[in-house]
Amino acid sequence: MAAWAFIVGINDYPTDSGMEKLHGAVADAGEFAEWALHPDGGNVQPNDLYFWTCPSPTTAHLQRLHQFMLTPKKWPMVAPDFGRPPTASEINMAIGLVATAALAAGASRLYVFLAGHGLQTRPESYLEDPQTCFVGGNYHPTTRTAGLVPCDDMMRMLKAQGPPELVLFLDACRSDASIKVSRPAGLWDRIADPGHHQRCGIARSAQPQAVAYEVPHDAPSRGAFSKLLVNGLREHRKGGRLTFRDLDDYVSGGIVDLVRPASQYPDFNEQPRPWQLVLASGPVIGAGSNLVVTFSQATFGVGIMLVGGPANIRMPLTGTLQPQSIPLVPGVYALETAAGQELKAFPHVGPGDTHVSI
Repeated sequence: MAAWAFIVGINDYPTDSGMEKLHGAVADAGEFAEWALHPDGGNVQPNDLYFWTCPSPTTAHLQRLHQFMLTPKKWPMVAPDFGRPPTASEINMAIGLVATAALAAGASRLYVFLAGHGLQTRPESYLEDPQTCFVGGNYHPTTRTAGLVPCDDMMRMLKAQGPPELVLFLDACRSDASIKVSRPAGLWDRIADPGHHQRCGIARSAQPQAVAYEVPHDAPSRGAFSKLLVNGLREHRKGGRLTFRDLDDYVSGGIVDLVRPASQYPDFNEQPRPWQLVLASGPVIGAGSNLVVTFSQATFGVGIMLVGGPANIRMPLTGTLQPQSIPLVPGVYALETAAGQELKAFPHVGPGDTHVSI
């Protein structure tokens, strides 16, 4: 299957935009791009990847993206400048042209990944629904709509102009704008869904009017949604494949504990139903990660159950003097007493080992 990808990650917005610096959007975009370029992942060829982050990503651990960044692909009408974020108009213009070119080249799927700030418009009339928008690098409080990418209009455009299958991942807040913001003027006709039987999967990091968090809370380095998303794409398989619905279950099941004590719940939707999108098949990418359990003196020799995860495992453990290292697929787990009393619940998402003490 031939696939193209369009990826944006923005940590650094201009000071006068009023947008706080983010810490994980660029890393999230880089990790997603690495998956997209992998033959067992998105299987996107480097010449079919459109990538722009601000600042430039750290790629020492990302072999395929590192090679790509030596000669990054030029966007239609503009070359990526990793010293500044792309403007909304640059994103709007490029994504329409990329979608059209992908269809003309015979691509069967287009991935779109946007990580950065976002907001939901507050229309001036009940005749119009709020629109989820991605904040571009030219956003300014006095010219608000000029710096916004209208994601709902964008998806309608992609259905009309893009390949048969579309997959959009949006890691950005959907909280209401502080004041009324009219619908941004996109570059595309505001047409209804053309009904050409495209298959479209849309995954937003949060519900309408809600916040998307970066984690860990005390030293954020990744978006909670994207961290689970990419790990799921790499390592979560059921019967040797990963469907869009399986990814929904994986991300939605893990994010509750990952953002605790805050609250965040993703918004996945695939049309038309029933769910059919297959995102990956074959072997997992990466060696996985271990759960390392350190037992307190009170738990030495005590029977404990490790429960949960995608397969709802029930694995007996016995407290030992030395930490136990257990190979474990990503998911949300708990340690319980033999009687079923929960001792500790935790997400195991990697990359790297998860350390739990009881």
